[in-house]
Amino acid sequence: MTENEVEVLVSLPSVKEEKFKISPKTEMWMLKKIVCEKFMLEPEYTQLLLNGKVLDPKAPIGSLNLSGEKIVVDYLWARHLLLWSPAEQAKLRNSTVLVAGAGAIGSEVAKNLALAGVKRLIIVDYDIIEASNISRMLFFTLEDEGKPKAETLGARIVEKYPFVEVYAYTCALEQLPLEVYLNSDVIISGLDNIASRIFLSATAHRLQIPMVDAGTLGHRVRVQTYIPPDSPCPACNFPQDKYAQLLQLRNPCDPKLEENKVPSLITANTLAASIQTQETLKILMGYQEYKTSGKWPQNIGNPIKGVLIADLKYNKFSIMQLEKNKKCIVCGEKGIAKPAKKITIPIESINDTTDLIKNIEKEIGGQFEAYAMVQTSRRRLKAGRRLDEYNICKDCYILVVKKDLQSDYEEIILKLV
Repeated sequence: MTENEVEVLVSLPSVKEEKFKISPKTEMWMLKKIVCEKFMLEPEYTQLLLNGKVLDPKAPIGSLNLSGEKIVVDYLWARHLLLWSPAEQAKLRNSTVLVAGAGAIGSEVAKNLALAGVKRLIIVDYDIIEASNISRMLFFTLEDEGKPKAETLGARIVEKYPFVEVYAYTCALEQLPLEVYLNSDVIISGLDNIASRIFLSATAHRLQIPMVDAGTLGHRVRVQTYIPPDSPCPACNFPQDKYAQLLQLRNPCDPKLEENKVPSLITANTLAASIQTQETLKILMGYQEYKTSGKWPQNIGNPIKGVLIADLKYNKFSIMQLEKNKKCIVCGEKGIAKPAKKITIPIESINDTTDLIKNIEKEIGGQFEAYAMVQTSRRRLKAGRRLDEYNICKDCYILVVKKDLQSDYEEIILKLV
């Protein structure tokens, strides 16, 4: 330490404590920046305190009597750092979760993920708010009746938790642009119909995106975590001989669908959402390590294997073991979804579609067709065109369909980086 420096003790309580050698003329905002870089914190969600009071950002360090004192770091997610590291919290702050369903479970999950610090939420629901929703969903009021669920929930989340980015889609899952799924780290399913769950399971398996599925029926709770590529998908436990019934291919004499309402208990919904959120946090912080080492971080924990079943009426909690179903309609040997290969190509090497097609051919070889993704439609790439004609830019995705001699095909997802 030089004569022109003072020693400042800075503490992130129960996590880290460190001494900094700083010029007395350094203002508090600069000290905060230095501390946040060292502790891996976001300055905009951090305050420096002395004896419980927030320090003036423009006050020079030399103006304070710090003898025998320590400056305390107050970080928005400081309590989380008692359970996991700043690096793991940073993963949450750079993650994206797709929440399918803005109902009783989905709205709770969205709230929980926002509180945990997840950066981006994509909320998808084509339904509108009904009066019966108000007693089961925290963010809706009687004045919201008739409004879109996804947009209303998204607006309320951002209003209460401005550190979260929310993208709301009032449409069916099938209408979502492919890049929305590809940009998601985890898919959350809080859906109440089998057809949508099968579609979402197929999408998760095809794109190899982890998925956490949950549902309730009265007092009963069900949660299942799908970790690609090897764990059973959420459709693996559907009985083969019941697919038509499950998909609601119904007898004309059966009651109308809207007459078969599923009972929903607020405590069951909250429990399902809590477990579903915890499973999502495990994946967001530990999935990359699991893919590399085959092990989940000990401080994060392993995701559920099988299906967690809880019955709040009879106080029963168990995990039903589930094996991968070779005849599964989604991920089985003859299932509707095949995992797509993913590759990247530097966009700096691409000047036009001719360059792009040549690069694809170099990467995969054989016969193929390439499509630019424009919302939910596909435009087949033709050589000799400008990239902007297809809205192709950095971080865009190209869908490549490779054909072989047996008339089979393979999907490849190309990302320009």
